[in-house]
Amino acid sequence: YTELLAEGSSGINAEYGHAVGRWILKRDYQSAVTTILTSSPAQKPDVRAAIEEYRESVDAERALAKIRYRNSIEGMVLSALARDAQDYKQALKTLHYKQQILYTHALQSCI
Repeated sequence: YTELLAEGSSGINAEYGHAVGRWILKRDYQSAVTTILTSSPAQKPDVRAAIEEYRESVDAERALAKIRYRNSIEGMVLSALARDAQDYKQALKTLHYKQQILYTHALQSCI
């Protein structure tokens, strides 16, 4: 599962996958979203710039403007946060079911 995370469209860092899964299982959706929105050298430059913008300004709309491919995991999460900045659970629900499950499977593979 960590290989699948590493091969994600936006270069998701596999070391974060299990942490997101842990937060989802604990129903701490804010921490899960915060972990997804962690920059990594493996990410595309526009995604990294958007994440850094969000971390600095906590303005999802401004961050989203920096992403060219909005169907990336980070793009979908930022789009949901732009609609409702406090609904972290809904931000995770915007991800495809298989993407959501991949995070919990990554956690299971670490146990």
